[in-house]
Amino acid sequence: MPPYQLCNVTNCAKSNLCYRYLAVPEENQLFHCYDTICTKDNEYYYFMKVRDDDKVIKLDSPAIKSTNTELDSTIEGETDAEQI
Repeated sequence: MPPYQLCNVTNCAKSNLCYRYLAVPEENQLFHCYDTICTKDNEYYYFMKVRDDDKVIKLDSPAIKSTNTELDSTIEGETDAEQI
């Protein structure tokens, strides 16, 4: 099981610095929509700063996840392609 729930909120002010948003998802990765519980009002409580050694997705990558459904279909597509 992956160690963290990642975030799929695309319009967050901290998304370009947040590990939860930029992390490369693992197989069976869990995602959460932190838009109501990780806000400026609560000082971005669930924000996790990206460290130099973290494996992250580049923001200009087409593989950026925006919804769990898109990610699931991407993972399934890769798995199917590997089996062929």
